[in-house]
Amino acid sequence: MNEPTTREAPALRRILQHVAHYYASEVEWEPFLNQAQAEGFMRDLAARGADEESLENAWESLRFFAWYLDHLDREISGLADVKPYHVSELVTDFTDRKVLGRIGIAERIVMAGLVRDFYTYLAATGQISPEQAQQVADAYRIMTALPGQLARIERPEPRGGEIFRLPWCRGRSALHVQRLLDCAGLPARLRGALGNDAGCGVWCHR
Repeated sequence: MNEPTTREAPALRRILQHVAHYYASEVEWEPFLNQAQAEGFMRDLAARGADEESLENAWESLRFFAWYLDHLDREISGLADVKPYHVSELVTDFTDRKVLGRIGIAERIVMAGLVRDFYTYLAATGQISPEQAQQVADAYRIMTALPGQLARIERPEPRGGEIFRLPWCRGRSALHVQRLLDCAGLPARLRGALGNDAGCGVWCHR
């Protein structure tokens, strides 16, 4: 990874130290969003004039996004697999479950905008396709189309073969598994097919 240099502004150096500490002390797996990508984006924001507070807020949002991606597990294989409904779930369901205290619509919109900007950066540096970046930008546009509101982007109806995430449920009672599958909103035909061997895990989203 690129180490912070003395030529970089103190504010940027501090943020890069936070990034390095996070990946060194909290990440014990191969993340979807890696350290080099996070550092590169922070440097890009700084080059565009972001001050220290803006960089700190951007890193907190990016770290939260990285955490969300790791919760998706096998549902995606990389950043290029993120869909519009993932961006929506990040700032709705996942935020509701993981953030203590109330977080307002304005803060959620800022987080979604940060993800959009991150994907713009990835496309500009050749790490994802422009089409993928546009998909995320379109998701932001749809979610924020109405002032003061955050529209939800629903997942498409399952077509078969999708991977969902639920809390680990192997060995649980049939009733327990059924409740989890109901919460995930799966059609009855798919719930029946999974039966009591759902030892999987599907996001509970509505």
